[in-house]
Amino acid sequence: MVAYNHGAYLAQAIESVLEQDYASWELVIGDDCSSDDTLELARKYAAEHPEKIRVLETEVNLGGRRNYLRTLSACRGEFIAQLDGDDYWTSTDKLRVSVDFLDREPGCAMVFSACRQVSGAESRTTSVFRPPGRRARYSQQDLIWGNIAASASVLWRRPDFEGLPGWFMEVPVGDWPLHTLVAEGGWIGYIDRIMCAHRVHEGGVWGGLGAVAQLQRKMEVRRYLREHLGDRVGEIARAADLRDRFRIAKALAAEGERARAADGFLWCFRNRIKGRKPHPVRSLLSYLRCRYL
Repeated sequence: MVAYNHGAYLAQAIESVLEQDYASWELVIGDDCSSDDTLELARKYAAEHPEKIRVLETEVNLGGRRNYLRTLSACRGEFIAQLDGDDYWTSTDKLRVSVDFLDREPGCAMVFSACRQVSGAESRTTSVFRPPGRRARYSQQDLIWGNIAASASVLWRRPDFEGLPGWFMEVPVGDWPLHTLVAEGGWIGYIDRIMCAHRVHEGGVWGGLGAVAQLQRKMEVRRYLREHLGDRVGEIARAADLRDRFRIAKALAAEGERARAADGFLWCFRNRIKGRKPHPVRSLLSYLRCRYL
């Protein structure tokens, strides 16, 4: 559990772990020099449950990636689940069901579930995050299109943290690339149940971004994945970039940035891929609409 200024949400996150009906777990909380009461709350729970909860402290702010990696590396289990300090699990059997799945399926590298998206401190459900197709199995190539798994839903077989590529410290987000690297060791399992909640708020690393910034961030992450995986995902990565460029152009048009949107639609038309969305006619018509109407 990585935490930074999550004082308003941390108790709910920790309590959702304590409520699990699976007994063999430890919770490692990595606080990144929070300026609110996050560390105080973490220490309180660790004092009440010293056999279960450990707190990693720092006197200086490490930054999201360094704190993320040091917290993951401190975990000692065969399997690792991630639960950020502003998210929470909604099912008391989340860990047990996930562990049983990996125990049954030795060829599966990670398993994840559906996840509720909630808004702010009131935890109002805004949507449900499920992977495309809601299939029982996915592959590493499916992750090139985007992050199909909410971080709060995942259980990994413990990765080789010493063997992570150097670019992992540079890539803009950590969970999606780590899912992709873990999936080099096997297929990805999906449980079609809502067992967790991801909180979207202005202070969130991802939720605080606008639509255009999120899509640009996705393309930047994909560039690292494409360079790492090479020809195995080249065509998929190109198609995914085309789709996201079209979505960026649509978002710009909705924001009134018609000139930039027109440039984006024209790029999509010129770099169209046969048999892939967006259809070239749609790109061309969108360009003409932004340019002349």
